[in-house]
Amino acid sequence: MPVACLSPEEIAISVNVGSVAAGLGIIVTIVGFGVSLYRRDFTWLPFYALLLAFHPAWTISVFHGDCGFARRFLSGLASVVFVTLLLVQIYRPQVSRQRFLLALCGFAWVLYLPLFLSFALHIPFLPNDDFFGHIIQAYTLSSHEIVQIAVALSAACVVFWLASRLYARRTPV
Repeated sequence: MPVACLSPEEIAISVNVGSVAAGLGIIVTIVGFGVSLYRRDFTWLPFYALLLAFHPAWTISVFHGDCGFARRFLSGLASVVFVTLLLVQIYRPQVSRQRFLLALCGFAWVLYLPLFLSFALHIPFLPNDDFFGHIIQAYTLSSHEIVQIAVALSAACVVFWLASRLYARRTPV
């Protein structure tokens, strides 16, 4: 747990990491929009829009009680998802949106699993005071948000699955 949670330096780092990650997300979205224009296929744009709308840079407060460590970790993770989305759009456009969402949901649950096991078995993560230690600390302090994201993605997967089943019943073969 951070010792100086009211430290302006810690809060500034969290704000800066979130801002840089959001800027990267905006740039990747613009590139993704360009790819969509070139291919005349706009089916991936809602994913970009949702990622931007719910980006941790503006949805997670730095005054959350953890000096913004959750904001740092999840902003970095959002950047990874943005780049992955762009790579899928460019190199694997045939991947279904439902499969991508399911993979993202599975990733969120796999990301939460070590935290769940750590809490359930009462074996805390003991990070060092180095770069990787700060990442582990931010990861640990993001547990509440990670499980919320995993549950929300699971609900979205169920909704999309039900919608596809209803659509399949309406469409004659």
